[in-house]
Amino acid sequence: QLAAMPAVSAVVGKHSSKLLKALAQALSDRSPVIRQAMAGAAARVASVGKEGAVEEYVQRLRDMWGERGAEDAAARAVVGMAMKELCVNAADVMKDFYPQVLPLAFVAKMDADTAAQELFTQVWDEGAGSTAAGVRVYGEELVESITTLLQSASWHVRRMAAKAAHAWVKAAAGGLTKEGKRLLPLF
Repeated sequence: QLAAMPAVSAVVGKHSSKLLKALAQALSDRSPVIRQAMAGAAARVASVGKEGAVEEYVQRLRDMWGERGAEDAAARAVVGMAMKELCVNAADVMKDFYPQVLPLAFVAKMDADTAAQELFTQVWDEGAGSTAAGVRVYGEELVESITTLLQSASWHVRRMAAKAAHAWVKAAAGGLTKEGKRLLPLF
């Protein structure tokens, strides 16, 4: 709430890179209450932060999902929680980062872990509205993400990517687009 005040938001924005880096590291805390608080704080900092700092934070979250989350459902859920907080509490800022966030959310909402699945479904719903709209707007980014994740060393990630490919093709009503045709050789 303090970040909404002009004087405070200027100071927070000035130091947003360091703050977001520290808050991203705190997402690894053992306590779920601390992780939730850090995700919420990071979203509020991002709402007034510099674009470059927010971009680095989003990339850290994506890296955390790819590196630690491949075999760790709790890590995937933490990333989902942090991204959900961003979409809710820094919605205006996040619109610029939807091409990076939504492809991951589309795949991650196919997670077998219920907690991660629900969080990423909320991220997807917040950013895309519906599957058909998201596929139409972010089709190229979705296909790129799906094709990359289908090649993952992790069975869990490949499973999510395969489900996402199926959902993508199903949502691309009216025939396959150019992006959809790129998926066919993978099956």
